[in-house]
Amino acid sequence: MKERTLGFLFFGLAAACGISFLAFRDALPLAGAIALKLAPTLLMCAWMLAKGVDSVDIFILLGLVFSLVCDFFMELPDGERFTRVGMGSNMLALVLYTVYFVRSDPGLDLRRLFPPALLMAVFFLILNPNLGENRLPVLAYCVIYALFLWRASARIGDEEIGRAAQLTSYAGSMVLAASDCVLGLMVFGLVSGHPALYASVMFLWWTGLFLLMATADIKTVARRARPPAAA
Repeated sequence: MKERTLGFLFFGLAAACGISFLAFRDALPLAGAIALKLAPTLLMCAWMLAKGVDSVDIFILLGLVFSLVCDFFMELPDGERFTRVGMGSNMLALVLYTVYFVRSDPGLDLRRLFPPALLMAVFFLILNPNLGENRLPVLAYCVIYALFLWRASARIGDEEIGRAAQLTSYAGSMVLAASDCVLGLMVFGLVSGHPALYASVMFLWWTGLFLLMATADIKTVARRARPPAAA
C-alpha cells in the first residue's frame, strides 16, 4: 500500500473515531467512550512507528504516549485525583515535546521567550483565585507551557523546511495551548462545561497533536536529507 494511501486511511479512521466520540460519548459505556477518545492519538503513534522513529523523533512519540495517558485519566469519572494525574501526564508530554524542539532546533533566540511567558502569566493570574491547593501544580504547568511555546517558535525561520511547514508547526503548539487553556477554564470553574465547548477543546487538542506529528515528519525528511558531515 502506498504511503499516501496509508496516511489517508489512518487520518480517516482517526477522524471517524474522534467524531464518533464527540457525537456519542454520553450514550456509550465508559470503556467504549475511552476507546474512541484514545483512538486518534493512538493512530498517530502507530503512524510514527510505521514511518520509523529516530533518536530525535522519539521525543514526539513519547510525548504522544503521555498525551494518550492524559486523555485516559481525564475521561475517568468523579475524580479530582484522576484530573491531577491527567495534568501530570500532559506536563510530561510537554517536557518531551520541548526536548524534541531543542534537539531538532537548538538555537535559543531568547527574545522569543517573552510573548509565551506573558501569555501564560496572564492565564495563571486569571485562574489563580479558583486554584486553591492546585496553585503550585498549575504554576508549574504554565511555566512548562511557556517553555514549550518558546522552543516551538524556533521552527519559524528554519531554512530546512518551507514557510508553510514552519508556520504549521508553530500553529500546532499554539492550538494545543488554546485547547489546554480553555480546558483549564472549564476544570477550575471559570466557564461552564457546555458540550459544544468540550467538543471544541477536543477538536483543538487532536488538531494540535496532529500538526506537531505531521510537521515533525516534514522536519525529519529534511534532516535525513542532509549531506553527511565531513570527517
